[in-house]
Amino acid sequence: CATVEEAARWISSRPRWGGGLLMLADASGDIASLELSSTASRLRRPEAGGDALWHTNAFSTSEMKRVEVPGNAVFDHRAPKALRGRRVHESAERRASRLEKLLGGDDRLGADEIARRLGDHGADGQASDTTVCVHGSYWHTTAVLQYFPRARRMRASFTTACRTDWREFAL
Repeated sequence: CATVEEAARWISSRPRWGGGLLMLADASGDIASLELSSTASRLRRPEAGGDALWHTNAFSTSEMKRVEVPGNAVFDHRAPKALRGRRVHESAERRASRLEKLLGGDDRLGADEIARRLGDHGADGQASDTTVCVHGSYWHTTAVLQYFPRARRMRASFTTACRTDWREFAL
């Protein structure tokens, strides 16, 4: 596939079990988040006039929220002990809210500044299960990826966002 649209159409047409969130980008600079369940899919784009997009392990489109576990769902006795009694979407919602504050403004940010903000440990500087850079009792950030679609390259760090060790890849 050469474009975001082609990739989204092809991926959405394939049978699947379960769901996920895929960040798509192409050489023209087009970006989108493809939200997938086993029965539906929706393509989410940046806000009008914006050029930033992120996701935090929860659907954002109204159509996909309808097939997701309800917002008030709580992990029960079958979940790992560290998660029991907590709201399923708490971490995703809090991280999305924080990312909106860190990345949602009108400022033009360079790749290194965005990377620093992805390493955020919250207003109090204490990393947790609900901070952008996750160091919690159960969850832990395992990788950070930055795509540069027009330059046809990406960089990846296979550790937490606060300790990046970038590897560069040309596409």
